[in-house]
Amino acid sequence: MKKTTCLIVVLAAAILLITCEDEETVCRVVTAEYFDGTDASEVNFSYDTKGRHTKTDFSDGWYVTWTYGSNKVTEENYTDGSLSSTIVYNLNFEGLAMTSTKTKAGKNSPESSTAYDFDEEGYLISEIEVNATDAGDRDEYYYEYEDGNLVFKSHENSKSDFYSETTNEYYLDKPNKFSNTHKFTGKPNTNLLKKSTYTMNSVTITSNYSYQINDAGYVTNELQTIGTTTYEIHYIYDCN
Repeated sequence: MKKTTCLIVVLAAAILLITCEDEETVCRVVTAEYFDGTDASEVNFSYDTKGRHTKTDFSDGWYVTWTYGSNKVTEENYTDGSLSSTIVYNLNFEGLAMTSTKTKAGKNSPESSTAYDFDEEGYLISEIEVNATDAGDRDEYYYEYEDGNLVFKSHENSKSDFYSETTNEYYLDKPNKFSNTHKFTGKPNTNLLKKSTYTMNSVTITSNYSYQINDAGYVTNELQTIGTTTYEIHYIYDCN
């Protein structure tokens, strides 16, 4: 079996976990290294024997775990080494999330429930989170795609005046050769992200992305420029 090590980059905001594979090799990210010019940090990732993502460790007792059942996925979030919340995703026959419930640690009843909708191709097109004690308190997210890329996202809270929009542009000549290992959340983008613009009221934040790509078409390095700050990200993969 061919064994190599490759570096791959993903988006910091969502922390998408990615695999690259060919006929001989399957690669999974084990460490993400982040640099902002003066400081450096890393995030470590773990997988089960089926290659499913089971843990993201941010260090210092901050981490998230995922446990897989036949028709559900359980996500547990830890802060300073203690469980802070649990999210249980209920899956349909295609393995996509239909609904989820979020419960704070120490509570017997869920804090909120979320319903998900996907298009015929398996892309997430909406998620609506409802407060368990106030049905009028809803966070609604809607997603629009072009050629397999997420180009527009909106977020609105039904109880407050909060509303935000995000528009994305892509490198249409650069295929996204990465796959989200959380397949229950839907399909990933077709191309690499080029620019993201987030707008909330009168505030606009623009993020630009550039990549170094190896001969096989995989990203080896990513630069994210958000306002006046630039982040450099390397992903270290274990391949076997």
